[in-house]
Amino acid sequence: MGALALFLFFRTSPSQVLGEKIELGVLANNNVRNGRAFIKVPFVKGEEATSLINAALDINGSGIFEEGEWVVKNMPALPRVDWNNSFYFTLGLPLQGEKRIRVVLSDFPLTESMWLAEPLPAGRQFIDAVIEPKHHEIGAFATDESGITASGTVRLIFSDPTTGEPMGENIVTVNRLDERAGQTYIDVEDPATPEGTDTYEVSGNVITNYGPFEGLVKILFPELVEG
Repeated sequence: MGALALFLFFRTSPSQVLGEKIELGVLANNNVRNGRAFIKVPFVKGEEATSLINAALDINGSGIFEEGEWVVKNMPALPRVDWNNSFYFTLGLPLQGEKRIRVVLSDFPLTESMWLAEPLPAGRQFIDAVIEPKHHEIGAFATDESGITASGTVRLIFSDPTTGEPMGENIVTVNRLDERAGQTYIDVEDPATPEGTDTYEVSGNVITNYGPFEGLVKILFPELVEG
């Protein structure tokens, strides 16, 4: 199809929260893709309440959303004016060429069956697009010896999930923690990822599905450093 095609549909234009320019990206180290991808969602309006972001991506290029292509599942987002929030996932197939995508902002959790039938879920607001994935090189990790550089800043420790051997670390700024249905989520600003914030699930001090790294990622919280 050549040039990037973007088709947008808003249910409530006067109270538009989602911005128009969503981004689909694939991550790479030194030009080698690492199997990770992200959807960057822009917000044009701030809200005090937490909403949910869902996204389905036609990974295999069949033209429809199939089982396993619901890539962002009921992740909390606190919209801020002129801000980006990224959500990460692991690819099952190489992501090349234009892909169909739907991003949904909702006040209620969505289910798998909603993506496998027509009409597709619309939530409070949604974007439909056919978009070309962008290549994104992971930025250099910013580390120091203390683990804590400022209030709200924590060290992430990367380890091999099988051996437990350390494989690197990174410093990120924590914007907020969110509790929803018994699950904890963390919202961070990370110098290794695209501009804006990234949202992840957290279990104890372990991050689930961390963007740039496939292995085990632990958060070294200030209270653990001081103890």
